[in-house]
Amino acid sequence: MVSQIISAVKDERSLLRWWDRWAEIVWMGSWSFVGGILVLWRRSLFYRGFAIGIALVVLVGSCYILLLAGFWIPLVPSALGLIVTGAGVTTYLKSDR
Repeated sequence: MVSQIISAVKDERSLLRWWDRWAEIVWMGSWSFVGGILVLWRRSLFYRGFAIGIALVVLVGSCYILLLAGFWIPLVPSALGLIVTGAGVTTYLKSDR
């Protein structure tokens, strides 16, 4: 904490901020929803993987841009939600047939 405060004063940058708990839950839930929708939208396993990969790139890029703006956003739980939901929906669709 002290290092962050000293760096903020010395380098003239803002301190890191974070969202409220409810906003983080909505953020992570939204990425989980995106994972499920992308898998339902594409039927080919290759395109499902490609779509999830693109979504991960967008997620990492969004978190990076927000970090540069001074916000600490949960990346790993959102990425796990995206991947696990996509895999879960894929497994459900395979067992349904």
